[in-house]
Amino acid sequence: MLDLPPDLPDGAVVTAAVSGGADSVALLDLLIRARRWRVWCWHLDHGLRPDSAEDARFVAELAARLGAPCRSARAEVRAALRGDGIEEAARRVRYALLRQAACELGAAAACTAHHRDDQAETALLQILRGCGPEGPAGIAPERPLAPGVRLLRPLLRRRRQELIAHCLRHGLPWREDPSNADLSFARNRLRHRVLPQWEAHCPGIIAALAALAARGGAHRRAAAARAAGVIGADAVAVEALRALDGAARMAAWRELCARLGIEATRGRLRLLEDLLAGSPGRALRLGRWLLRRRGRALTWNALAAPLASGAARAPSPPG
Repeated sequence: MLDLPPDLPDGAVVTAAVSGGADSVALLDLLIRARRWRVWCWHLDHGLRPDSAEDARFVAELAARLGAPCRSARAEVRAALRGDGIEEAARRVRYALLRQAACELGAAAACTAHHRDDQAETALLQILRGCGPEGPAGIAPERPLAPGVRLLRPLLRRRRQELIAHCLRHGLPWREDPSNADLSFARNRLRHRVLPQWEAHCPGIIAALAALAARGGAHRRAAAARAAGVIGADAVAVEALRALDGAARMAAWRELCARLGIEATRGRLRLLEDLLAGSPGRALRLGRWLLRRRGRALTWNALAAPLASGAARAPSPPG
């Protein structure tokens, strides 16, 4: 049931991110049953519910029952809000702390329990938000988490019902997070209202969305490979960008946004395209960064203080 890369060394430390839900409980059990790696269970208490400490206790007891060492962390996610919503703040904090734990444990990989239903939901969200002609990127099956540490999603081809069935078959308990039923979150509305209705009227649409995301992700990774090495430490050659095909140039812009710590929205990508197409001397403000066309190069420097507007043009400098 696990789809893990064949070059993941036997005996390596593998960290499983376990929330206590059925999917992550199944992930932990499957990794342990494989008997190939030294599996660590890792849990994060987001501090978003009064009873969240109970989840941490549950995960620790489950790990002990399955024979895996467990490490837990706690974070005040609300304190990490940057105007991007509680879900994005939780995601950002979660991966930062997972990266830290994996490095401290000497892990070769960290695994999360994202599954095919998650992939379909992500694809639909990206389509609704405007993913552009490249299609939805979805959830990557693998990406770097830290130097020498891979982030793996070995359950992306499995339905959630398969994971629940695994837990039931092996008598594994799990906990339901009540926030997963909160329809004020867009993903929960898709999960509980939209996709079940679509699947009932158009059987196979969840699988089709997941496959669309997988193809889109593969195309983006190929484009990123073509754009590799174009973005420098603090500048990029204009001609090098113009020499890229459209998909590869979008990949280069996304890499630049990631380096600058800003979200690569469609609006920002259009602004970057406009900056590239414009004349030398033009400038663009993105968050706390000022980007300038200087002759044959595009450069960027941090401003003294962040700007309130997420993306706005700066006036062209004189001369």
